[in-house]
Amino acid sequence: MLQFATIPMPAPEGRSGIKDEGGSGAHLPNVLIVIPYHRIYPPFNGGTQRSFNILHQLTRHFDVTALVFQDPATLTAAFGEYPSLKRARFVHAMPEELWPLSWLPARIRVALQYRWYQRSFAGPADSDFLLYYPVLRRILRAAQFDFIIVENMASLNMVRAVRRLNPRARIVFNAHNVDTRLALAAVEKGDVSLASCHRIRSIESSLHLRVHGVMACSAPDLDALQRMNGHRLRGAVVPNGVVLANQLYDGGVRDENCMNMIFCGSLDYGPNRDGLAWFYSHVWPLLQKELPEATLTVVGSGKADAALERLRRDPAVRWGGYVPDVRPHYNAAAVAIVPLLSGSGTRLKILEAMGLGVPVVTTVVGAEGITGEADRHLSIADTAGEFAAAVVALLRRKSLRLEIQKNARTLVAEHYDWNVVGDGLKRWLEGMLEKQTHPLPLLNV
Repeated sequence: MLQFATIPMPAPEGRSGIKDEGGSGAHLPNVLIVIPYHRIYPPFNGGTQRSFNILHQLTRHFDVTALVFQDPATLTAAFGEYPSLKRARFVHAMPEELWPLSWLPARIRVALQYRWYQRSFAGPADSDFLLYYPVLRRILRAAQFDFIIVENMASLNMVRAVRRLNPRARIVFNAHNVDTRLALAAVEKGDVSLASCHRIRSIESSLHLRVHGVMACSAPDLDALQRMNGHRLRGAVVPNGVVLANQLYDGGVRDENCMNMIFCGSLDYGPNRDGLAWFYSHVWPLLQKELPEATLTVVGSGKADAALERLRRDPAVRWGGYVPDVRPHYNAAAVAIVPLLSGSGTRLKILEAMGLGVPVVTTVVGAEGITGEADRHLSIADTAGEFAAAVVALLRRKSLRLEIQKNARTLVAEHYDWNVVGDGLKRWLEGMLEKQTHPLPLLNV
């Protein structure tokens, strides 16, 4: 049964009595996951997709408590498709009662309150931490956990409090990206200050002092984090995955005359915006010259900036914006384009397209972290001319589309189905329990 705002928690020794899926009757390891996003279901971007599906996989194998910002009542809509979520305790982080210094200006009050909770004057204040810390503190005082999973860089602010209140817990960081890479690219564009970039790198290069393990999206991401931490960081590749549909959404792929491409991705994410702008400025003119009847559908949350204004006005481009279900849009496309020039992680939109049956054209950066082979599972091209040629080849040859579709679907089923990913995550966490976990050094970062 779903338990809302379960405070006080069960007795510290324990478990909820949930049995493992194998039926052995053994108590399961106890996991607390803190997800500081204001909505994880339905997911609205790649980050919330990863968070929601990691949560679901944990509930398949462990005794899970989830501290969420989203009203838990709205998560019940997911129970039909993800029944193991019913076994989790969902605790809602709500604004705490007025703090005694509420008469102070907000900026000063937040700074003082944050430092009081942290018992430290180091680092910038975090208003989200203030929102969930009082609830987190009560959870940690009521129960001891085997694992505590934190979901983004800002959430690392809780580590000091976690180690004080749950000293035996193994702290695991779910690294959605290598944020230093993203920050460096943003510095070059003038979107982020160099000081902010240095701060991000300082945090990522001290992960070995903060957490017991890191879940990286790809082998290149894990290698980058290991190098920043002097190879003193324990980690595993827990790739992004997809929930495989029972059917393909490949109407356009099977249509001999379909000339429609799809770009699906949040435009709030800088690498998506930059990649789409590059495609429209450099690849699109080549495509129009070769295939004047070609069209493009752009789907995803976020607003187009000035660099995409011409694209928005182009009559051959269909601008869908945010849609609750992307499958009909994939079904109307013969090719999916993922023209990324920067970023990190595993591209969920590539895996999503593969799983739905739509062949993908992407760049070397876009394909990073995916084990697929070029020209067998997807097309990879880095120059405008090569990218245009790959798209044209797929639009003109249905047989090529179907061949890549078959190979890509098999790859996703074997390596990137979320249940396969979840089984690997279970084995890694259980391995951490079996090994002696050395205490982390005093946290002075």
